Amino acid sequence: MPDKVSTIIVCVVVATLVPIAAYVFLKKRYHVTSQPFWLGVVTFVVFALLLERLALNLLYKTDMWVKLLETPLLATGITGLIAGIFEESGCLISMKVSAHIEKKNKEEELEENASIPDNVRKTVEVAEHERNHALLHGLGHGGAVVFVFVISMVVNLIYTLNEGSVVFTASQDPIDNFATAAFVEAAASMQGFHPVDFIYTLIEEIAALGIHISLAVMVWLSMRGSRYTLFFPLSILLHAFSDILVEVLQESGLSEAMCVVFFVAVSLVIVEFTYIVWSRIKFKTVLDTVKKVSDSAE
Repeated sequence: MPDKVSTIIVCVVVATLVPIAAYVFLKKRYHVTSQPFWLGVVTFVVFALLLERLALNLLYKTDMWVKLLETPLLATGITGLIAGIFEESGCLISMKVSAHIEKKNKEEELEENASIPDNVRKTVEVAEHERNHALLHGLGHGGAVVFVFVISMVVNLIYTLNEGSVVFTASQDPIDNFATAAFVEAAASMQGFHPVDFIYTLIEEIAALGIHISLAVMVWLSMRGSRYTLFFPLSILLHAFSDILVEVLQESGLSEAMCVVFFVAVSLVIVEFTYIVWSRIKFKTVLDTVKKVSDSAE
């Protein structure tokens, strides 16, 4: 038990510090307000925990779901696709609202800043600000997912320290009883885990955080114009793919360590691809702005 307790504590600390460190870094590096981050959190709660869960619960009650369960990979693909549709659509909606507010605020800020010498720099900074807020939005969404992991770890720690006894008091409130049952189920489901398994899960959560930020950037890219529209369905498909990948790896017969390595590798590929496109959009924004101002001057 001591090894398990210490491992859980380490996982909780690391899982808490990683999103916080990323949040501080992005705010200082790109000078973005906190608003996109919290919109990302709200998006996760509304579209993932509520609407997506409601849609899946309705699916689980159908005869089609019973047939889908005969092919676990297909069932995972369908649920992953539903998750992608709800979460990335929610990201698109909230990001458009956030981008509008952020752009307006930034324009007002730049107009009041006498140190800005011309329209070129002003327009580029506005575009940059709108572009960079996608990072915090994705961090808010992915950070909320990591927070759920932290809660499950804390509940598991309480469950372990009490040697499997239920520490929640009885309640007449059906909502309280439902929450209690969910906590106990979450803790009990992890009782067979070896301490190393918690570390593997932590690594997967951090890799998934990178994927969530990348998907948010892709959603932002889809808002840049018709030539980038396909990035939105791509974000949905990659969301579903990541869910399918987990199922395939679990059924592959590979060791847990190899499964984690493979998942992290795929995550890094998605992050690197997104970063390359994201960087090129930045360069193109500068060139387009300079050209536009030059043409108007002529």
